[in-house]
Amino acid sequence: ALDEQLAMLGSAIRQAEDAVAVLEVDYDSEPLPFAVHRFVNPCCARLLGYAPEELVGLRTRVLFGAETDVAAMRALQRSFVDGVALVAEFVLHRADGSPVRVDARLVPIDGTGARPRLWVITLRDVTEAR
Repeated sequence: ALDEQLAMLGSAIRQAEDAVAVLEVDYDSEPLPFAVHRFVNPCCARLLGYAPEELVGLRTRVLFGAETDVAAMRALQRSFVDGVALVAEFVLHRADGSPVRVDARLVPIDGTGARPRLWVITLRDVTEAR
């Protein structure tokens, strides 16, 4: 029954029209914690212009660029450190360097409190809405 539920969940996430990624946070990095993609659904890969296998293992930092708001990056770092969910709008940069504005929702997977290791983030392209 559990295998069937996991297969169904995996299928649902792969078919989702929002970008979904699982991030693992390294709290020992200096000067601030950073996150690495551990899973991305096909929509996430398309949105960011990478193949899924290119994103897995990639630091989220590479998605930040000249148009990414510093305050938004700091809010993301604070969420990681404090272990709290975040709803924010970011400008990320695709593999080709082009900007994409996203509505981001970040939630710790493995509990709340300081320093959760795993997080899920959903992204929705809101570039055209601007």
